[in-house]
Amino acid sequence: DEFYPGYGASWPWFYGGMGMTYENASVRGLVLRRSDETLYGYKESVNKHFVASIATCETALNYREKLLDSFYRYQVTAIEEGQKEAVKEYLLPRRGDVSAVDKLGHLLSEHGIDVRQAKEAFKNGGKDYPAGTYSIILAQPRKRFIRALLDADTPMEPEFLKEQERRRKKKLPDQIYDVTGWNLPMSFGVECVGTAAVSQGSFEPVTGAYQPRGSVTGRAEVAYLVPWGTEAAGRFLTAALRANLRVLTANKSFTQAGRKYPSGTLIVMVKQNPASVHDAVARIATTSGADVVATNTSWVEDGVNFGSGNVGAVKKPAIAMAWDAPASSASAGQTRFVLERQYGYPVTVIRASSFGAVDLEKFQVLILPSGGYMGAFSPAVTDKSKSWVRGGGVLVGIGGALSYLSSPQVGLLGVPQEGLAPETGKPADAAKPAAAGTGSPAARPGAGASGAAPAAAAGTSGAPSGPAPGKIFNSMEDYEKAIKADRELPDAVAGVLVRAKVDPETWITAGLPETLYVLVDGRAIYAPAKQDRGSNPILFAGPKELVASGYLWEENRKQLAYKPFLTMEGTGRGMVVGFTADPNFRAYMDGLNVAFLNAVFRYTGGGGRGGAEHEEERQ
Repeated sequence: DEFYPGYGASWPWFYGGMGMTYENASVRGLVLRRSDETLYGYKESVNKHFVASIATCETALNYREKLLDSFYRYQVTAIEEGQKEAVKEYLLPRRGDVSAVDKLGHLLSEHGIDVRQAKEAFKNGGKDYPAGTYSIILAQPRKRFIRALLDADTPMEPEFLKEQERRRKKKLPDQIYDVTGWNLPMSFGVECVGTAAVSQGSFEPVTGAYQPRGSVTGRAEVAYLVPWGTEAAGRFLTAALRANLRVLTANKSFTQAGRKYPSGTLIVMVKQNPASVHDAVARIATTSGADVVATNTSWVEDGVNFGSGNVGAVKKPAIAMAWDAPASSASAGQTRFVLERQYGYPVTVIRASSFGAVDLEKFQVLILPSGGYMGAFSPAVTDKSKSWVRGGGVLVGIGGALSYLSSPQVGLLGVPQEGLAPETGKPADAAKPAAAGTGSPAARPGAGASGAAPAAAAGTSGAPSGPAPGKIFNSMEDYEKAIKADRELPDAVAGVLVRAKVDPETWITAGLPETLYVLVDGRAIYAPAKQDRGSNPILFAGPKELVASGYLWEENRKQLAYKPFLTMEGTGRGMVVGFTADPNFRAYMDGLNVAFLNAVFRYTGGGGRGGAEHEEERQ
């Protein structure tokens, strides 16, 4: 249970300390009746916590010299290992989403890792690296922590994996406790290079917390341009909307003054905004970290111009989100954290039990976190939501919410959840809507979730009448084949980083790189949308390149390939967007922030096959 280094108890280990978790039974009321009929009170619970804490301090005092010596040796041996191992340095080149690169570089420094930043461009191993590149030398006391965070993959022991495969074959829960792939550069969507030699040149130490520092190039007579595709640009957009600035967005790339601007680039027209627009843009650029370019012309050398039908206004949406059961608390909490805390945009939370009484017309975006909504939402609430979408609303479903949205009773997405694909290669039957929380951490009961209960729910219709046809088993293989369920779901995955490929020619993929890294967990795999209903702008990669970090069951690897991570379907004037895996997993998948922000903010209306890319056709 300490394999994944993401717990409070994990952190001390990488610093030479001892990570331990005390879990004394708590009393959520004043008195609890135990199973043996004895009473357990709050006072007793507090006393036990106190005794455990004092005992820990006394033990540390008694073994003071041994603890301090071990702590010291841990640092010294880390430096020695860093000097000898093949990788001597990790580099984070400052290119791509430089705001994410800066954030990660400073985050590592905040945790006591020695990080330095290049003052000028340099070479290492025959490769060029730009000024601003972050260097993390392995020969330092935090070496083991660095490798835990930056190594592309940390494999589990072969014997352990062999045992898990044996347990799976017998339909026993696996013993993988949590996430198996957690590489931070992949999670942040930034480049990381391991080098065999330490880089030479002019470097300075990185200190302090990450502080976005954007700037504006010039004073605009026509417009301010903010290249899309970075965390900083996302912060600029949300801050500009809250400041009531009118912001346009281009759905195709363009070139101006020799610089190419990606699709999604924000355009703040001077004459469409108050006279204070210059000060507002400068202030927001500074606080968001965005790169803002002033332009005195609307002429472009290539691509769409500012008056094109492929340029539309970004609405200032009022966002509502389902809260409380049956929404997964983890999915709801991390989604709200990303929007409110990381991007400063407010969200109105609505208890699922109150949806019938809420006026949805007050909102333009509705988010359904992962959860099992089928039994929680009445037919009247479902009809109300569908009418709201047809009227122009944007409904964003995450993880397990897709089972509800794609169910025959709802029919807002044509992406049914798949059953386990048979080895013959024939198409698997679509499973019935999954249980609450499918695709979220809650979908893994205990330490694993390969039990047969969910599979049985995937389409059994009662026992047949009369005796079963007789069969003769000539081998154990015949027996094992006979006891396999007729329809079952794939085994649950603890958590693995996989690659996804982006179709750049849609409004919802504006500014995204060709490849994204997605954290997949649970057992849900969804069929792609048919062309006559919707589209699948982001697909998981093929089976050979799918797994980026972590361990994935072989059946899941084959079946997940080329299936959608992001799917969408227009209904009336509105849009339904589905993420089959949570893009906000534990709020550290920064590399997926732009994809999520696109879904929430960039739909400019139109429905049908959906989005602003069809606006030009209608005009």
